[in-house]
Amino acid sequence: GQKDYFKTLIDKYEIANYVIHSSKYEDMPFYLDACDYGFCIRNSSIINRVASPTKVLEYLARNIKPIISEYVGDFSVDLPSKGLACVWSDNCEISKDDSFNGKNYVIELDKNVTKYYDNKIASLFNRDVVY
Repeated sequence: GQKDYFKTLIDKYEIANYVIHSSKYEDMPFYLDACDYGFCIRNSSIINRVASPTKVLEYLARNIKPIISEYVGDFSVDLPSKGLACVWSDNCEISKDDSFNGKNYVIELDKNVTKYYDNKIASLFNRDVVY
């Protein structure tokens, strides 16, 4: 919703081809499918350093490469090491090749998180969960 702010950034970095758009949440899949990159830029705060914004996973699930600040929880360390995000900095190399597959990362993360919680809940009842 901060179109003026992003227009200032676009002018500052002399970005030639861009679209700034806001839309309703239910219309987002249509727009996201047309994107190559998405942004999640956060200020340095204790909340942001431990947060895991679902927006980043939403980007990855649609095969959009996130460009994130260094203050986006574990994503700022984990995703760049896997080639799944670029941490915003003056020397950030923004590139996305045909092998980029954020969707598989989200599918695996979902499986691992589900398995973890299933096992924790089962342990409360002294039962094993088998996958």
